[in-house]
Amino acid sequence: KNTRKGRGPLCSWGAEKAVSLVIKDTALPFLEGLVSSTDEALFESMKSIYSHGAIECIYVLLLGTTNESDPTPPPPPATTMVQPKPFQASKHAAAMLAALVVDVLPDGKESQRINPLRLRILRALSTCWRWACESIHSNRKDSNTLTAELEMILRCMTVTFHTMHALERGKVQTKQSCGGDTSEMNVAVIARDIKSLLVTEKLNTFQPQILRLLISLCLAYPVATANQWHLFLDKTGSTQQPFLLSTVEEGTLALRRNDLDCASWILLPGALQTISSLISSIPFTNWIGGDGRPSTRMSGGNFACRVRNSMIALMSNLTNLTAAVKDNITEGDSYYDQSHFKLIMMQSTLLTGKLCIFLPFNDSNNVFVTPAVKLVQCAGDIFVFSARALESDRGNHTLLSSAMAHFSHVIATVHVGNTSISVPVKHWLSDASSYDFIGILLNDSYSTPTLSSSSKFKLEILTSIVKSAPWSITREPFNLASFREICANLCNGQNDTSRRLLGVKLIEGFIVGRKAYVIEYSSEKLQHNMELTVVPESFCPLLHSSLTDQSSAVRTCAVTSFGSLLVTDWAELLSRGTFIGNAYSLDWTHVDSILRMCNSIGERSGSVRSAACKAVGDICTVCVGSLLSEGGLEKAVPFSDDFLVAISTKVCSEMELALSDKTVSVRSMALFAIGNTALAMKDRCTFLSMNRMLPLIYACIVDKDDKVVGNAIRTIGHVSYFIYTPEFLSNEGGSSVSDDLKLYCRLLSNLTGKIYDVLCDATGETSRELTRKQRNSVKKHAWGAATTIGMLLDHSHLLSHFDDSLVESALLQLFRCIQLHAFINEKIVAAAVNALSALPASLWQYLSTKQRNVVACGLATFFNFLELPQRKVASSYQTNVQKQAKALIMVAIKRDLCKMFLLRESLPFSIDFFYQWLISNDVPTSTLEQVVDAVISPKVEQVIDVSDIQIFLSRTAQLTQLLVQQDPMQSAAAANDDDEDEL
Repeated sequence: KNTRKGRGPLCSWGAEKAVSLVIKDTALPFLEGLVSSTDEALFESMKSIYSHGAIECIYVLLLGTTNESDPTPPPPPATTMVQPKPFQASKHAAAMLAALVVDVLPDGKESQRINPLRLRILRALSTCWRWACESIHSNRKDSNTLTAELEMILRCMTVTFHTMHALERGKVQTKQSCGGDTSEMNVAVIARDIKSLLVTEKLNTFQPQILRLLISLCLAYPVATANQWHLFLDKTGSTQQPFLLSTVEEGTLALRRNDLDCASWILLPGALQTISSLISSIPFTNWIGGDGRPSTRMSGGNFACRVRNSMIALMSNLTNLTAAVKDNITEGDSYYDQSHFKLIMMQSTLLTGKLCIFLPFNDSNNVFVTPAVKLVQCAGDIFVFSARALESDRGNHTLLSSAMAHFSHVIATVHVGNTSISVPVKHWLSDASSYDFIGILLNDSYSTPTLSSSSKFKLEILTSIVKSAPWSITREPFNLASFREICANLCNGQNDTSRRLLGVKLIEGFIVGRKAYVIEYSSEKLQHNMELTVVPESFCPLLHSSLTDQSSAVRTCAVTSFGSLLVTDWAELLSRGTFIGNAYSLDWTHVDSILRMCNSIGERSGSVRSAACKAVGDICTVCVGSLLSEGGLEKAVPFSDDFLVAISTKVCSEMELALSDKTVSVRSMALFAIGNTALAMKDRCTFLSMNRMLPLIYACIVDKDDKVVGNAIRTIGHVSYFIYTPEFLSNEGGSSVSDDLKLYCRLLSNLTGKIYDVLCDATGETSRELTRKQRNSVKKHAWGAATTIGMLLDHSHLLSHFDDSLVESALLQLFRCIQLHAFINEKIVAAAVNALSALPASLWQYLSTKQRNVVACGLATFFNFLELPQRKVASSYQTNVQKQAKALIMVAIKRDLCKMFLLRESLPFSIDFFYQWLISNDVPTSTLEQVVDAVISPKVEQVIDVSDIQIFLSRTAQLTQLLVQQDPMQSAAAANDDDEDEL
C-alpha cells in the first residue's frame, strides 16, 4: 500500500494492471487452490483462516478511497430528509465485477465480452462465506480468530454487493444483468446463513454488520432476496417473531421504558433500514395485487395470506413505534442520544412511506387500508404537535424540527414517476382527523417580510398537498379563503423574488392538481368537491401580473400554470362564461400575453419561451380539442368556428418565429404547439390554412437536435390534413400545388429512410458508430415516422400525381417492421401495424391495379407473422394484423396471390395454416376462386404440393354446391339444363 497523503492505496500503474496482478494472478489462484484442495486435514476452519489475506485484497480494491470501511449513516439534519451518501464504485470495480468488459482489437474496433473475473470472484467469495459460517457453528476456533475472520468476510461481501449495485446504477452492466444473475451466487443459502447468524448469541456484536450485509444483498439481487422474505418477516408456523419484527417490537418497548442500553434499541435503526430494503425488493403488485383474484382467506398456508398478515403485523409494530416516538417528543425528555433518536425517526418514516407507496390497496387488499391510515394519522399528529410546539417556543427546537421534516415525508411521499400521493394519505386527508394538519399549514403567518425556515418548509409541504389533493383545501370555505390570502400575500412580495416564486409555485401546484383531479373523477363528484371559479377570479390575475416579473423562474411558473387551466377557466377569461362566438368580442389579453412570450422579441429567456410554447399547445388542446369529453365540462362552453380559426391563426403566426429560435427547447415546444393545434382542429375545422407552416416544419427534420426532429415528424402528420385536402388538387395556382406535391414526396422519402436506418441497425446491414442516446433517438424517430407515413398515405387522392415507387418503398419498410418484430422495439412494430390498419381500401386497390407487389408482400408478411408463436407483447397489435390480412385478401387479385405463394421461400407460412385461416375468417366464394386460380397457375404449381392444391379445389366445389342448394331457382335451372342435355 502507498499511504502518502493525496495518493491512492495502490501504485499508479493503473487500475486494470493492479487487478490483473493482485486479483487475477495472485488472490484468485490461491483461493481456487484452496477450493480444489483434497487434503482431508485441511478443515473448513483452516481454509477460512488461510483465505483471510486474499479476501482482504479483494476488499481493499473494491472499497477504494471514497467509501468508509464501516459506513454508518450520519445523523440527519434538522429540517431536511437527506439519505446517506450512496456507495461509489472504486476505480478497480469495473475490471473486477462489471458484467461485460471491452477489448480493443488491433484495427481499433471495440469488442464486448463477458467478464471472466466476475464469476470467479463471486464464486470464490461464496465459498469463503460458507467456510466462515461452518467454522462459526463448529466452534473449532478461538473467539479472537473467529472475530477477525468473520469481520473481514462480512465487510468483503457487503462491499462486493454494494459495488455490483453501484455498477448497475451507473449502467456499466447490461440490461439483462439487472437484478443479478442468481447462478453467480446462491442467494437462498446466503439468506439462510444471515438468518442463522442473526440469532447466534455469541455474534450479537456483529448484528449491525450482518444487517448491512442483508441490505447490500437486497440491492445486488433484489428479486432473489425478495423470494426469501419469509426468513425475516413471516412468522407463519413459528411461535417466535422473526428477528427483524422482534427487534422493532423490543426496541419500541425499550423506548417506552427508557432502557437505552437495550440491544434492540441500539439495533433498531439498522433493523428498520433492513426491512425497508426488503420492502423495496418485494413485487407486491405481482404477488398479491391482482383485482381479478378471489378474496383470499386470512388463515391457513395461502401465500398471499401470509404476505398480507406479515405486512399487517409490520404496520402494527410501526404504529406502536410511532406512538412511542410521539410520547417521547411530547414529554420533551432527553434521556436518549438525540442523533440515534433522529436516525430512528428517519428510518421509520422512510419505511412507512414505502409501505404506503408499494402496497396495493385494491379490493382484494383493502385489509391494508385501516392500519395504513392509522399509521399516517400518527405521523400527522407528530407533525402537528411539533409545529405547535415550535410556534409556542417550547421543547427542543432541533428535535421538533427534525420530527416535522421526517414525519412530513410520510404524507408528502409520491409514487416514482408520478405526482400522486399514496392511497392511505388520500384516505386520511378525506377524514376529519386531518383538519388540524391542514390548519397548521394554512394558519402560518406568511405575511411577514422575511419567511422563517419553518414557514418555507411548511409552504413546500402545502405545495405538495395542493398538487396531489387540491380538494383537501377547497372542501372548507375558510381553508379556501386562507389559501387565497396566502397566495396573494406571497405573490405581492415586491422586493423578495424567492417569496414571489413560492407564491407562484403554490398556485401552479393547485392548478395542476385540480386538472389531474378533474380528469380522474366524474363531473358530479367534481362539482360537489371542487370550487371551479376560484382560479379565474382569484389566481389568474396574480399569474397574469407574474408574466412580467423580473425573475425568469417566476415567469416560467406563471406561464406553465396557464397551460394547465381548464376549459371553463378559459371560457371565463375569454367571455365571462358566455357563448364564445365572434372572435372580435372576446378578451384576448391572457392569450396574447402568452403568445408574445413565445419568441425572442417578447421574451429574453429561452426557458420562458419554451414554457410559453408548451403552454400554447396545452391551451389549444383544452380550448379546441375535447380533453374533458367524459366529464362533460366542455358542453357548457360552446366554442364557435370563428374562435377556432382566430386562435389557430394567432398560434401559427407566433410559432413561425419560434421555429427559427436559437434555443433548442423553444423550437421543440413550438412544434409541439403547432402539432397540438392541428390535432385538436382536425375534427372541428377543416378549412384552416397551414400551407406556409409545412416547409418550416420540414426544415426541422434536419435539425441537429434529436428532440426537435422527433417533434417535427409528429407534427407533419397532423398538419398535412389541412394541406392535402380533397380540394387540394382543384385549387388555383399550379405552381403552388406542384411545390406542395414535391414536398409531399420529399417527406415520404425522408420518413421512409428513418425506418430503413433503424432496420439496418437491427439486422447489422450497416455499422454506424452511435452512442446509446443516439440509438434511442433513432428508434423514437422511426416510431414517429411509421405513424406519420400512415397519415400521409391516408391522402389516397394524391396517389396518381407522383411516382408509385415512393408509396411502395414506404409500405415495404412498414412490412419489414413486422417481419423483424423480434429484433426491434415493440413500439415501432405497433406503430407500423397501426399505420397499415388505418390506410383506406382504395390505396390497396390502386396499387393492385398498378402491377405492384405491395399487396402480395403484405399478405405474405401477415401470414408469416400470424403463424409464428407470438410473444405476449405481440398480442397488443396481433388483432390489427388479423384485420389487415382480411382486408388485403379481399382486394387481392390473381396476380397478387400468385406472387404471395412465390414469396413463401423468404416469408414462409404453411399452406394448411393459410387454408384454415381462410375458412375461419369466412372469406367469400369469389376470394376462394381467386385463390384457386392462383394455385393452379403454372408457376405456383411448381412450389405447392398437389395435395394442397386439391384442398382448395375441393373446398371451392363444396361452397359452389352449397350455394346452388340454397337457391331453389338456380337448382331448378340446373335440373332443366340436365334434362336438355339428356334429350
